[in-house]
Amino acid sequence: MVKCINRETRIDPKNILLPLFMQPNEDRLEPGPRGVNMRVLVKSSQTNYQFACVEMAMAPKKMGPAPHIHEHLDEISYVLEGTLGALVGSDMKEINAGGFSLRPHGIAHSVWNPSDKPLRFFEIYCNQNFDEYLEDLFFKRIAYMTEHHLSGDDPLISKWARELHDEFGLTFFPEQSAAIMKRFGLSV
Repeated sequence: MVKCINRETRIDPKNILLPLFMQPNEDRLEPGPRGVNMRVLVKSSQTNYQFACVEMAMAPKKMGPAPHIHEHLDEISYVLEGTLGALVGSDMKEINAGGFSLRPHGIAHSVWNPSDKPLRFFEIYCNQNFDEYLEDLFFKRIAYMTEHHLSGDDPLISKWARELHDEFGLTFFPEQSAAIMKRFGLSV
């Protein structure tokens, strides 16, 4: 199991950031079998757990995670192509390619693809090793769910989700998803 590292448990407080160089990834990221896909571009362990960067791809008219709050994590999105729908508190915005969204910790938020075209965006996660959460979620848990034809309501999956969310300081508000999905015609 991954260990959640946040601003209170940094690895080395003497080194604020470590040097990092990376070449671009030429392979185009496409949405996965459940309509969302991700890949880690910069691991939090490469930046002394100050930030991580992932690329996300989302199918058209796709709901992202249910509205939720992070205890420690601040999120920044940069839209590469398409339109990102974002909820931050009570504000809903659509951000086009070239635009940014900041979702600070402690404020309920969510993202989705409101358009009929694919969405690709970078996510920068500050103050926590959230890349490890996403790798666990996408490449272990969601892969297991897909392979075994399980839904999020399955008792094993529900237990896994609670444990992972507790570890990373996440509180979800799934009842808020329905209004967003109805307004934009989204699927889960």
